Amino acid sequence: KLNSVLNHCGKYGSRAGNSLGVLSILYTFYEWVGDTYEIDRYSPLSEVPMSPVLASFATGATFKCAAGPRVSALAGVIGLSSVGITYATYGVLGIPYGKMNYIFL
Repeated sequence: KLNSVLNHCGKYGSRAGNSLGVLSILYTFYEWVGDTYEIDRYSPLSEVPMSPVLASFATGATFKCAAGPRVSALAGVIGLSSVGITYATYGVLGIPYGKMNYIFL
């Protein structure tokens, strides 16, 4: 039984790890682009940083762009909602944005 679990992890774990690595690099790149061009200046909501919002949508859309425009847009919305949920949770808990030094945090 343990051997089958280890085989399953070895078969699918590397794929999941590679996908998470690609997602983190894409997110970091898009957030860097947003910070470099200072897109926060163009935001109508001054209290919401726009770089993570843009980065999360662009990461999801780029990651699934080969699957077609609808799937790509859906992946972008999923990424955007993950950042939105993080902001909302932090707002409710009273934790300032960026305090934890993790992605989305």
